[in-house]
Amino acid sequence: MVLRAFMTVDPGAEEQACMELMLLGFAGVARKGYVEFEAGPEDLVRIAYRSQVARRVLVALGDGPVREGVGDLRTRVRWDVLESLCPSEASFAVRCERQGLHEFRTLEVEEEVGSWVGGEFPSWSVRLDQPQVLIHLWVCEDACAVGVDVAGRDLSKREYRVFIGAHSLKGSLAAALLRFAGFERGKVLLDPFCGSGVIPIEAAFMDMGVSAQRFRKGFACSSLTGFGAWNRLLQEEDGRASDASHTITGFDPNLACISSAKKNAKIAGVVKAIVFSKVDAEWIDLKFEEGSVDVIATHPPQVSNNVSAARIDPVYNEFFHQARFVLRKDGVLALMTGQPDHVKVHAAAKGLVLVGEQKVFSGQMGLWMLRYRK
Repeated sequence: MVLRAFMTVDPGAEEQACMELMLLGFAGVARKGYVEFEAGPEDLVRIAYRSQVARRVLVALGDGPVREGVGDLRTRVRWDVLESLCPSEASFAVRCERQGLHEFRTLEVEEEVGSWVGGEFPSWSVRLDQPQVLIHLWVCEDACAVGVDVAGRDLSKREYRVFIGAHSLKGSLAAALLRFAGFERGKVLLDPFCGSGVIPIEAAFMDMGVSAQRFRKGFACSSLTGFGAWNRLLQEEDGRASDASHTITGFDPNLACISSAKKNAKIAGVVKAIVFSKVDAEWIDLKFEEGSVDVIATHPPQVSNNVSAARIDPVYNEFFHQARFVLRKDGVLALMTGQPDHVKVHAAAKGLVLVGEQKVFSGQMGLWMLRYRK
């Protein structure tokens, strides 16, 4: 059985989701805030478990534009698909997530779609806690995708993000940055402003083939036709993990950040795969030889109410100088920043060439991924 499916993502990360699907053996088509693809039930379980960029993986029921509300979507929903997946007397709930400004509220959407489901399946009952069928709507600006949630939770959340700072990246965005940079197993990676360690930890997952969900295995699809063996499938995926390549390093000038990063990596089960150390940007060339790093991926500090440009500028100048020195000839420097113009000025001054730029969103906050080469 081949099913149409959606992978919802942080807006702007659709290309990285397609890359991830390709690595898993599937072809995805980027939409606004989600990727459309086809896969069988067991493959959907594996994708939900292995993906680091996904927010949710859905069995597709329908999609389309939304304007003043989701009413027009009702005629696009494949009720026959929902019926074929679910038991005749099922409990269900409807959940909605939104990105952007809308004239309707999330609760209104959930109630309206819930009434549709109740009308189509009178024998079904509403159960908000642990329903057999979780119907999810993802509204991204003027686009909406609706489907049955395979995992039943937000896959972008990470259990290891315990010791974090105010500016720590989400795991899914860190993974998107690594895909954007072209990181893969065995490559030498450096994050010189690692903070709470999210980027090196996500890189270690990629390097070892380890799931970011491995300590939270409960999936919501056990009642769906074809999905009953999900627990066995996850165990099989765990068995495919590899030993660490020991090529990932996280530096930070703040000792407290290094302590937090080590603790988070220990919770994630990858602390032995990463070298964390307190190192200022100006000393990077003492830790790495010239032309020895494949990928630098980082979320550098930026100007804020508490940090002036006078403090950031010397850090950027030294960082880009050091980055140019340690990168291989074909190496990549990828940054996630909320202040791209400031970064571009300093990178250009050190002779780095901008070869890629992409805007993504963390909630309502826009961030830019910038990719440089020597």
